Amino acid sequence: HADKLQAMVDEVRQVIEATAEQHGLSFELIPTADFPPLDFNPACVNAVRDGASSLGLSHMDIVSGAGHDAIFVAELGPAGMIFVPCEGGISHNE
Repeated sequence: HADKLQAMVDEVRQVIEATAEQHGLSFELIPTADFPPLDFNPACVNAVRDGASSLGLSHMDIVSGAGHDAIFVAELGPAGMIFVPCEGGISHNE
């Protein structure tokens, strides 16, 4: 996961650099948070997946780059997350 995350950061940086150069601009990119990738507890992930299946709900495993409280809770014990799609299938869409 760390390689994919770094590749995404590199791609964003390249777009910013190209856009800045195209328009004669300069920029400074300052990371405000940096959380290492975390795999949640497999038993928690399986419980969510199995629960959705048993209810006949569609489901899929995803990778999230969000810095949710669960990444800190996972340092203390088993943790997992559930993302529920909203309007248009987009998570976190009011």
